[in-house]
Amino acid sequence: MNKKLKLKALIIGAGQAGSFRKEGNHAASFNQCPYTELMGIVDIDPIVRKKAAKFHNVDSFSNLTE
Repeated sequence: MNKKLKLKALIIGAGQAGSFRKEGNHAASFNQCPYTELMGIVDIDPIVRKKAAKFHNVDSFSNLTE
């Protein structure tokens, strides 16, 4: 894959596996991969999504149409 071209990723669900699990989580994996760019996190819980978005330095959304 062309290193200049990055796939844009969006995490749907900011729970343990999506954002906070210490053993590894989806958001951290996308941030560490040189071929992806994490664009944001979607979660229905405003407290969880804002905390996850702030931690991973991305935007947060309450739904996929926002």
